[in-house]
Amino acid sequence: MAWQIKRKHFSDHYIVIILALAVTTIVGSYMAVSYQQAAAERAKDTVKTVFSFNSVPGWTRGPVNDTSLALFHTGTDGCFVYAEYKSGSVNAASELKNWSDSLNKGGQTITEKSSQAMTISTNYGTESYDLHQYYVPGTKENPTMEGVEVGYLQLPTGYIKFNGDCNSYDQLPLTIDGLQSLKFNVDKSYEFYMTAAK
Repeated sequence: MAWQIKRKHFSDHYIVIILALAVTTIVGSYMAVSYQQAAAERAKDTVKTVFSFNSVPGWTRGPVNDTSLALFHTGTDGCFVYAEYKSGSVNAASELKNWSDSLNKGGQTITEKSSQAMTISTNYGTESYDLHQYYVPGTKENPTMEGVEVGYLQLPTGYIKFNGDCNSYDQLPLTIDGLQSLKFNVDKSYEFYMTAAK
């Protein structure tokens, strides 16, 4: 009888210890995941980039790094825009032709339907560029985003490539607010770095 009481007492302690370990593991895991999520949010907001986004209705910031920024439209149209800063110079006409030719060689038909005169605020002042808008019909076997736009802007120390995509060509006007909300501001140390990297 005494042995059974000691055994029961031992079993109760054993259960309490196991429960305490389980609770500690669960709470610790939850805290670690919460910390990682909070750190990821802080990092997202503290990435130093050459672009800034002046918040406009219907657009949210997407992936960002030191030389690029993406924005997503909050509607069901699938629209997004993307800007990337690159060192060197660019021949916009040649780049657009090469891009168009590569799509046509891949079996897609691409038609430039219009061009929009655009501006972006930079540390050099307000700069203008042309945004070329294309209709790229998909097929049942190869569905595509049928509205595609591309633009280039040459700057003194590099250039910016602008892209916009929507599910259909008719939705491309939605991207204008997103692209117009971008600002470019590169500091002198970054300009020196980009120039030296050439």
